[in-house]
Amino acid sequence: MLSLNIRNKILFLFILISIIPLALFAVLGGYFINLAQNHSIAQLESQLIGQKEKEIEKFFTDIHSLFKIQIALPIASLGSVPEDQREFLLKEIAASNRNIEKLSFLEYDSVYADKLENGMELNKLENGIFSAELSNQNNSPQFQVALKGDSYFGSVYQKGNDFLMTVAAPVKNKDGILIGIMSGEISLRPIIQSINNAMLGSSGYLLLADDRGVVWARPSQLKESGFGSNVFVLSVLGGEYGGVAGQIQEYQSTFGDLVMASGKRLNNVGWALIAEWPKNDAYAIVYSIINQGIIYLILIFSIAVIAALLFATRITKPIKILDQGAKIIGHGDFAHRIQIQSKDELQDLAERFNEMAKNLKDIGELRETQARMEGLSKSLEKEKELSQIKDKFIATASHQLRTPVSVIRWLAESMRSAVAQNKMAIVESQLDDLYKNMESLALVIGDILTIAELGIGYQPAFLMEFSLKKEAEEAIGRFRKEAEEKNISLNFKPSDEKDDYKISASLLNIRRAMEHLLANAVTYTKKDGNILVELSRAENKIEFSVKDDGIGVLPEDQKLIFGEFARGKNSVEMKNVGTGLGLFIVKTIIEGHKGEIGVESPAVWKKDSVKSKLGSRFYFFLPSR
Repeated sequence: MLSLNIRNKILFLFILISIIPLALFAVLGGYFINLAQNHSIAQLESQLIGQKEKEIEKFFTDIHSLFKIQIALPIASLGSVPEDQREFLLKEIAASNRNIEKLSFLEYDSVYADKLENGMELNKLENGIFSAELSNQNNSPQFQVALKGDSYFGSVYQKGNDFLMTVAAPVKNKDGILIGIMSGEISLRPIIQSINNAMLGSSGYLLLADDRGVVWARPSQLKESGFGSNVFVLSVLGGEYGGVAGQIQEYQSTFGDLVMASGKRLNNVGWALIAEWPKNDAYAIVYSIINQGIIYLILIFSIAVIAALLFATRITKPIKILDQGAKIIGHGDFAHRIQIQSKDELQDLAERFNEMAKNLKDIGELRETQARMEGLSKSLEKEKELSQIKDKFIATASHQLRTPVSVIRWLAESMRSAVAQNKMAIVESQLDDLYKNMESLALVIGDILTIAELGIGYQPAFLMEFSLKKEAEEAIGRFRKEAEEKNISLNFKPSDEKDDYKISASLLNIRRAMEHLLANAVTYTKKDGNILVELSRAENKIEFSVKDDGIGVLPEDQKLIFGEFARGKNSVEMKNVGTGLGLFIVKTIIEGHKGEIGVESPAVWKKDSVKSKLGSRFYFFLPSR
């Protein structure tokens, strides 16, 4: 009797536990299916709107590229161009795009801006035929907008069965001076056809409205029976809906159906592109899934009841023993063993638990051994890597030192011979060469000693707080004389004059880094050049940069320029004395301070509102205090 009661309790509890998840699953499943479909509808509508937006943008880009032209002559007005050449140009433009219905050149004299003839049509091509009926467009909006140097796209208007738009753009001479206006009418047939062909599911469609909210492109089979779509169009034009995925509205459309809609305002032309999908069609798959889900839920519930009846009497005591044993093993007592004699799967499960406890103990010991072996392996790999780096550095350094030493030896022997022959002029010339090669040797040795001092994996041993702005000013002062000898403009421009740009770093090595970048800039900038040193702050970083308009760094050299003994091809061609270690030293110092270093070449210069690209810009970031 007691066993029956326990079984009934377990059966009741099992059924109750089955009903709650199934009911919750049904509710949440329906909710999430609906939510997923809602999101899917929004995505599909957004994708279709995005696709059509690109097609419309391409249409206007093609038109814009045809209308905005430049005459390669130093003339002041289009009237100076021979008439036959103007007509030829209009014909070629019209032939390149079959959607151009009318084209005309409007006069504008850049020398006489108040000239009465300004705005007068010089030539007009309409439907492939030049018209003699020319009018003055001086007061037209297209002329006034284009006169300011902007392209003009007018409102959509209907002409017969076609929808047209007025387009205008400035015409400039070879110096960029406005010398006239090209105006025309374009047919919007391709856009209408694209909108008509768009489909969502089996009955979804697109609408296109102008900036006044008038729908002028839609599938021809739709018949108006209300005004719901027009309200949504106006809300899209007003910026309430911006075409963001998931931003959909449900309403009764102008054409009678309850629809799921989304829209986007096309900012370039001020139009509204609307996607409407009848709800019955959009949610057809959801209704089908819900019906199937109900059937499956009933089947699952039936199976759960049968399973409860079969196993309720067998899962009480063995499960409790298993639970207690699992807790003991879970607390780390891998020597504990679970004892169950039910002669079924629960007994097998208990034996598996016992095997697991034994294996966990063995695994723990193996992991400790593996961790020790991995640590030893990494140590050996690191030692091998450091040895390879040392061998490579020694080989490269030996090569760099051998050249000046060989030249010095040859010069010494030559000078001894010249002294013996009393040829002092030769001796004096060779003394200069000897000094230059000794100076080159000193640079190589100095840089090698600096690298040896920094060491592999450099980390600053002592940090102090100082003003990077002050140190930059002093470093610039040390190069001022050398720059003046080459008539180079050397300027300093911190983004915030009141900021001291304080950092905690190795003062000596940060000075070295700045001086290396300044030395390179002065060396590789030609006479009458420009060097600009800049300081700026971004979040928790400070940027120091040196920009010049010198020889620059070739693209293929930019990835290698910070390596040991690396020199750009154009710097080698200038035959400047250099070791190829300077930028490697700067990189080692900056990365040792958890900073970043880089180069931009050509650099961007802006003078008198005109941008140019030349020279290079070396920069590094350091963490601020």
